[in-house]
Amino acid sequence: METIFISIASCKEEFLVQTIKSAIFNADSPELLYFGISNMVIDDRDFVSDPIFNQTNINCLEVKYSEALGTGFGRMTASLMHDKKHTYLLQVDAQNVFEKGWDTIIKKYYNDILKICDKPIISTSPQRWIEGKNKEVILFDEYGLTINPYDFKTDYTFSSLKIKIHKRGSTENDGTFENFASIEGSHHDWLDGESFVEHGLIHASFMFTSFDFIRDVMHDPENPWDGDQINLSFRSGTRGYRMFTIKDCIVWSKDKYSRDRELVSDDDWRLVPRGRIGLFNEQRSRETQRQIFSGDYLGYWGAPTKESIEDYAKYIGIDLANFFI
Repeated sequence: METIFISIASCKEEFLVQTIKSAIFNADSPELLYFGISNMVIDDRDFVSDPIFNQTNINCLEVKYSEALGTGFGRMTASLMHDKKHTYLLQVDAQNVFEKGWDTIIKKYYNDILKICDKPIISTSPQRWIEGKNKEVILFDEYGLTINPYDFKTDYTFSSLKIKIHKRGSTENDGTFENFASIEGSHHDWLDGESFVEHGLIHASFMFTSFDFIRDVMHDPENPWDGDQINLSFRSGTRGYRMFTIKDCIVWSKDKYSRDRELVSDDDWRLVPRGRIGLFNEQRSRETQRQIFSGDYLGYWGAPTKESIEDYAKYIGIDLANFFI
């Protein structure tokens, strides 16, 4: 039985229940889906009162604290919320919706890619949906198509991924990177007969791979904010994983920003001031990443060897040490 373990990190996520139900109702084999959820509660709104959380295939850990502890902590603890071994791991955000037959489609893609490499990861930046005035799910923007998140299928395609370099002005040794890298979606013109494209990167809001990945490359709980996706891509790539985008769009993620780049939800965890733990780990993580990407640190939380760092830099065409030192 090719079961899928779905890992979700959540913090003040109003659409968490919709995400779970969309995955179940749109799957061809819902009985093969298992969920591990890490839900950070930082006020009275935890969004986990729905009866669906009583199902035996859904394990939800609630962590109550005065501040959000970051994506590294949330994704790590979510990945550990399983009570059996599964075939596949799917990591998604807590405000995603799934297209009809998504589970059959992604398994087929994965097994096709297995023919050319031993350790594939399928990952991309999902297409975006927005919330309508009456809680409708609208694809792309207010002029897009309103859909039923529990029963829909489109013929849209995914983008690829790229590294974008951001430049900042000089700082006064406050631990902020002067230049830093991020992973973003990149338009791809799909050729006839082309069904997947390799890019070497991971977008944490949609990642599908072998369940063994949970032990191979666990999320770093001390990497709370900046560089979480870069860190995971680097550690995976230096351990022989290869990352791909697939053609068929099967999952959508809620757009958290308006056209004016303002957060659209009053419940967004980014609006909560970062407290002592988050700020401490954020500053320390930046120094740790300098050591990791330069090869000064080798081990589980970094690359296994300096040679693997050189190989990964050639693979993606960028030496990440240049942007974290």
